[in-house]
Amino acid sequence: MVRLPIERDDLASRSLDFGADGVIAPMINKAEDARRFASVCKYPPLGERSWGPIGDFILSGTRDGGAYLKSANAATVALAMVETREAFDNIDAIIATSGVDGVFVGPSDFSVNWSRGETLSPLTDEILDAIKTVADKLKSAGKIAGIYASSPEEVERYHGFGYRLITATADWVALDAGIASALAAVKRQFDL
Repeated sequence: MVRLPIERDDLASRSLDFGADGVIAPMINKAEDARRFASVCKYPPLGERSWGPIGDFILSGTRDGGAYLKSANAATVALAMVETREAFDNIDAIIATSGVDGVFVGPSDFSVNWSRGETLSPLTDEILDAIKTVADKLKSAGKIAGIYASSPEEVERYHGFGYRLITATADWVALDAGIASALAAVKRQFDL
């Protein structure tokens, strides 16, 4: 999965061509944003993605372009990132957009936007209620419910809400923990 930079939909098809299985687009706030995003992720009739999946051919061992084309839309995941009150207000239209396979929620961004920059509080009842509402709507629509979690407790909570694509931490947190563990092991080994 590749998370795109804001307003860089042009990188969606490029990431998929290079072999990514899916893309997450931030700041999808309304149906128009979702349609634009889906159009660069999916081939016709769902979108307008240009042809060029050479990297994906190499990684998957595919040599038959016709067979790839027939399966690509179903095999490619396009997730709209919901992280604003506007997106929440338009969630039904975003979810209903053809070619959008699901939603990925950014709880911290959601809480900052929801409070108009007053707080970073993704675990308040109001935010958690909104996050659960999104999961319920996705489940009803048969679409992927994804969310960022920063602790095992959050993973458990969001899983209980119905989310099934859940990050367990940020890459930099995992790298930092791994480096700290390796350094501690070296210090123990050499009594430093």
